[in-house]
Amino acid sequence: MSEPRRRIELLPVIAAILIVASFSAAGLFHTWLRIEGLRIGYAISQATSEQRVLQRENERLHLEVATLEAPARIERIARQELGMRAPGASEVTVVREPANAPTKVARRDTPAAVEARGDG
Repeated sequence: MSEPRRRIELLPVIAAILIVASFSAAGLFHTWLRIEGLRIGYAISQATSEQRVLQRENERLHLEVATLEAPARIERIARQELGMRAPGASEVTVVREPANAPTKVARRDTPAAVEARGDG
């Protein structure tokens, strides 16, 4: 008779242990979620900061490209550093295509077209 009575006494203990374990698991999960949320927030903040730095660098590079491509700069380098000059009227020859010449159209081949022809 002590055996069934002992079982009855163990049931509340087991139930209490299960309840405590459930609350502990829920608390741990909640803590993990909060920590993970903070970690992701910091990662987003760092990525946003890096994006701003990269955007500024991109804008600076676009400005540098525009400066380097400026026609006045190119002409100055050609004249001063390379010793180039504009051709004189006697140095220019105009070449005209005969009226009966077939028309040729330049085409731009894609890598797939070159591969298909076997040129590449």
